[in-house]
Amino acid sequence: VKSSLGHVKAGEGRDTKDIELPPIKVVVVKGAEDVTIKIADSGGGISRSAIDDVWSFAHSTLSKNVNPGEGSKRFDMDDFTGGKLRGFGLPLARIYAQYFGGDLTLKSMEGYGVDAYIHLPVLGIACENLPDAVRVSPGNRDSSLRARKREVLAMLANRAL
Repeated sequence: VKSSLGHVKAGEGRDTKDIELPPIKVVVVKGAEDVTIKIADSGGGISRSAIDDVWSFAHSTLSKNVNPGEGSKRFDMDDFTGGKLRGFGLPLARIYAQYFGGDLTLKSMEGYGVDAYIHLPVLGIACENLPDAVRVSPGNRDSSLRARKREVLAMLANRAL
């Protein structure tokens, strides 16, 4: 949402002093298997060549010359977010979503806006998405509690080869 706010505010050279900003739409839907959150903005979108860069830490798709808080006291990004730290929200949100068995994806229309989709499994359906080394740790005290003993032993045996 923070990323959407910044891009809607900055727009394509948009002067926000006298205009009403387009809304950011948030839709939450619970299905039988997962909960999906859609965040849609009209902030100008991200080019296809730059879409992969949003997953890099400390990278921002906002122009270096654009401060989304400039030009209007109605909405100052730095007051809202607590500072100029940008480029960590989307990568961290995707890591958290994947950790809980879901995902975060972006669909961009350059010149229009971005739709972000967060998919999370319904609680209790999926264990944490952890590396094998953690899931089969000694004592079997973490996310592998549901794993059968034979499966854990087979995984350890395959690693030894």
